[in-house]
Amino acid sequence: VQFLYGFENRKKMFEDVDSRFKFVAYNTIKTKEGTKDVPAAFMMLTENEMMQAHNRKGKYVSVNLETLKKFSPDSLSLMEFSSKKESDITEKIYAEYPLLGEEIEGTWNVKLISESHITNNSYLFNKNKNGIPLFEGKMIWQYDSNYDKPKFWVDNKMLEKVSHYNYNYYRWGHRRIASNTNERTLISSIIPKKSLSEVNCATINIEKSNISNSQQLFFSSIMNSYILDYTIRLKVSATLNVFYLLSLPIPRFQSDKDHPYFSKLVERAAKLVGTTEEFDELLEEVGLKGKGSKKPHEVHGVKVEKERQALKNQIDAMVAKIYKLTREELEYILSTFPLVKDEVKLGVLEEYDRL
Repeated sequence: VQFLYGFENRKKMFEDVDSRFKFVAYNTIKTKEGTKDVPAAFMMLTENEMMQAHNRKGKYVSVNLETLKKFSPDSLSLMEFSSKKESDITEKIYAEYPLLGEEIEGTWNVKLISESHITNNSYLFNKNKNGIPLFEGKMIWQYDSNYDKPKFWVDNKMLEKVSHYNYNYYRWGHRRIASNTNERTLISSIIPKKSLSEVNCATINIEKSNISNSQQLFFSSIMNSYILDYTIRLKVSATLNVFYLLSLPIPRFQSDKDHPYFSKLVERAAKLVGTTEEFDELLEEVGLKGKGSKKPHEVHGVKVEKERQALKNQIDAMVAKIYKLTREELEYILSTFPLVKDEVKLGVLEEYDRL
């Protein structure tokens, strides 16, 4: 590959084509050595920019083929890096940990499942509030499985027609419909037992993943971080399919023996998730018990938004340290989220400085 240049049609280079369309120009020649590095530049608007792409200081990137294989092992898709800095930061994020889709011996391995399909399995559902609730992706926000109310339920008798028992467990789930131009893209939480999810809320298949609840909370803190959200936004346009998640680099820590931040992340994620009675068992399992007549969620669940944001800031700072990012790199990542308030970004950086 001699070059790969991406450009947008916002200045109507092609007058009869919608301005939102993107195009790629590339050139290849056959050599004995093959391709070791892919010279690339993106987000260009004019023919002149394309002709001068190799002179665009800070915009021209050269992506090593082996690195590209790690970024996107299945499709070998090249992310649209806006600058060399962005390419370097992404390469650093990918340097340390295995991809989520890799099978690693001696630790947990996440297997994802679509528990039901809202159209194909419509015979399972009712609107009479009989049985257990159906979780749709839009019901989830970060660390919050009560972001919206359920519209459908599954009668207990109909559960016999479901081919798995995932509804008996606490499990991590994510919102599938998510644009890279929204406030956040990678949105997930732990959803409660005695519930069923649908295709737009894929979940961890608990019986096939060998993952404990504390490890799920750790996983949730990693997946809800700005670090992973930044990474996924380079890949996703409007739909966060499972194969995107499987291409993310995820530490497989199991306890504080692997990293001292493990239990700190678990505790903070549990306090954010466990704000209702249905999560009392989860809170107790990670050592957050009730006190006197008060149940665990009444003692430890954090509902006040300012306090919740403080916990999220602490989580994001620790995750940045786990990925060995500098303050400058973290600040750049936060700058790529234009809809996130400046006070939130500053809060994350202040927590980073305290570590």
